Amino acid sequence: MINQEQESLESILNEEELQFFENTGPEFIDSPDEKERFRLKKLLKLSLIPQCTNKFCIVDSPNDLEVELRCLPPLELFILLPDSYPSNQGPIFLMPNTSSSNNLFYD
Repeated sequence: MINQEQESLESILNEEELQFFENTGPEFIDSPDEKERFRLKKLLKLSLIPQCTNKFCIVDSPNDLEVELRCLPPLELFILLPDSYPSNQGPIFLMPNTSSSNNLFYD
């Protein structure tokens, strides 16, 4: 099933937007609540750059500030697909490695 979904995604996204990686790290990973362990199958990186020509205006009324955005920031997701995906377990979304967060998972 994972291979069929990979083929579907690769047919609509280019190499910069979608990257699949075979698991080269630990074979198992604990769930966020540490109640379960998942056998990892694949890791994918989804990078989407919004294609819009609209301007966005953000207004902070209490501070009397207004900021105009000409584009939205790119969105980058790291997704682990467990061995039991999709029948028993959904994808696991990972946080990017940042200095402001020590968390591995999104809640």
